[in-house]
Amino acid sequence: MSDFFTLMASDPEFERGGIRHVTVKSKMLGHRADITLHVPPEAKQEQNIPLVLLLHGIYSSHWSWVYHGGVDKIFTRLISLNEVPPMVLVMPSDGLWGDGSGYLPHPKHNFEGWICEDVVQATIEVVDGVTEASPLFISGLSMGGYGALHQAMLRAEIPHSYEEFPGGHDWKYWGEHVEKTLKFFGGLL
Repeated sequence: MSDFFTLMASDPEFERGGIRHVTVKSKMLGHRADITLHVPPEAKQEQNIPLVLLLHGIYSSHWSWVYHGGVDKIFTRLISLNEVPPMVLVMPSDGLWGDGSGYLPHPKHNFEGWICEDVVQATIEVVDGVTEASPLFISGLSMGGYGALHQAMLRAEIPHSYEEFPGGHDWKYWGEHVEKTLKFFGGLL
């Protein structure tokens, strides 16, 4: 039985290269949202498989880590060289609000809770060997770097990596590059 009203995962028969797509009706968001997973074949024999949450940057979405960066191919190579153990890469959308949600709670949608609660639970439900005891790591790029840092500050038990490009916390940059998102974040500062 699922914790979600709806949860749909791609059929393993049609998945390629360990890439799995998930659409779930998020309790935190109040609407559907998407997750791309990379489940390496080596992970299928493991229990408590570690999860690496990768948060995308502004203007992008869950698929950008795979289809703009090839993170799945890089990770597959690192596993084959025994440089990293098998882990599941978890690449959620930010919730698709405005130009970017910032992975923060908003008045009607909890984008923060979506990441470390709904996304993790959905992954547990669709990947054998992922459990509540699976170690969790979080990293992000640009807006996702900010989101990863924010989540790590709230949840000190989560190891994290923080990258921020371009613009970082230069609010002048964001004022020139986002449409409505900055107005919301300005109210939080």
